[in-house]
Amino acid sequence: MGCCNGFVPHRNHIIQYHEVIGGLVGPWGERAALFFNVVSLLGLAVVQIIACASDAYYLYDGLNKR
Repeated sequence: MGCCNGFVPHRNHIIQYHEVIGGLVGPWGERAALFFNVVSLLGLAVVQIIACASDAYYLYDGLNKR
């Protein structure tokens, strides 16, 4: 039930987007896709924090915007 020549059985492994790109393009493509995913998630986190701050201001406009 363990590994078969270094490969993980399908039922225990989820294919990630950057792994697919790495398989098609090469190791540099995998790193580029992973970098793009991380940067996108960080950008979305910043946007989410700004949106939450905006909602808090609308709920209580006695707050200072700065």
